[in-house]
Amino acid sequence: MPLLALLPGLGAPAAMRRHAVPACLLKPVGILLAALLAVWVINGLQHASPTFALVALLFAGCCVTLAVALVLGALGGKPVPGWMMIAAAIALVLLLLGSSFGLADKADNSVHHAFMAWVLLGLAWLVALTWFGALARRGGRALHRRPHPFLTA
Repeated sequence: MPLLALLPGLGAPAAMRRHAVPACLLKPVGILLAALLAVWVINGLQHASPTFALVALLFAGCCVTLAVALVLGALGGKPVPGWMMIAAAIALVLLLLGSSFGLADKADNSVHHAFMAWVLLGLAWLVALTWFGALARRGGRALHRRPHPFLTA
């Protein structure tokens, strides 16, 4: 990767950062948003509950935020550790399953239990988004501190 910094015509380091980040993020974020759109279309065609669309939106938001964190961490020289990626994947799966089962329409649930499920799951999703946002901020700061996006020192 340091050899990329020697290529002529790439411009100043600030210009490289402005061009490298969108170039690296365009495809993964585009794929995630296209998948979200497909899920919403299927949700509408099947007349599923709006809760399903909300959970899909939260899941896609977490995935996009995590993708941004991964790209910025890699470009900034502070990649997200492997154990943290495993923890993030487990957390997303547990949140998705918990939301699917916790917010399912059940006739025997009281209003209090349904409200508590919404509050607890909402807080859990907020914690996940905050965690992934903090990882993205860490990578973004590391990228800004670098003298050039493709130089390690």
